[in-house]
Amino acid sequence: MAETSRPARPPQSLPSNPDWPGLALAATIVVASAIPAAKGAVREAFGPFTPRAELVNLRAAMLGVAAVLALEAMAGVPFF
Repeated sequence: MAETSRPARPPQSLPSNPDWPGLALAATIVVASAIPAAKGAVREAFGPFTPRAELVNLRAAMLGVAAVLALEAMAGVPFF
């Protein structure tokens, strides 16, 4: 009886996870955000943009994004 050969499987250069572009983008943003701190950047106020005000704005934006994601999950349809 002759052996049946299997077709060669092409090499995969990218992960099979469909979320890898988003994860790669998130990792790039995290690393890029840390570069100024690594270089010794000084946090100083620029008009109304004080470090404290920027932290408050950042936290409000994160809460807003989390709220939109929760609402989309409850509604079952994307908003955008």
